[in-house]
Amino acid sequence: MITKEQFLKQTSQINKNFKTRNWINNEDRWLYHEQSIKWIEELKPSKILEIGGLGIKLHENSDTLDYEKSGWLVNKDWTYNQDINEELDIPHYDMIIALRVYHHSKDFNKNFKEVRKHCDALILALPKEFPIIEPATQTVECKDSNIYLWK
Repeated sequence: MITKEQFLKQTSQINKNFKTRNWINNEDRWLYHEQSIKWIEELKPSKILEIGGLGIKLHENSDTLDYEKSGWLVNKDWTYNQDINEELDIPHYDMIIALRVYHHSKDFNKNFKEVRKHCDALILALPKEFPIIEPATQTVECKDSNIYLWK
């Protein structure tokens, strides 16, 4: 699993390469990354997909999904290069994690249902007041975000 020190180092490096600063408030962002790690350790999924991490992975063996045309500078060492606004062409996963990604989708309800059908457990971090369509199994408040687990 990624450590806080590794996370802060990697996000600081990414910020040097961005015209806009994606990874601002890294200390606050660490809160929902840390909670995701707790759920990974609790649920022990064998097959994980991380969506939109820009090359920063929570678990070293995770597959990744990013989108080259997203407008974000993406580490191109991904497993899948797909737009979350389209039908996902991926296998089934024990767990899918997308931290502060899906609130950017064009149709959250549609895209939530699409990603949900590809996993047993889903972790999403969303802005605190973002409306969700299905009650989560667990919710944790992390400053200006909430992190949700559906299983």
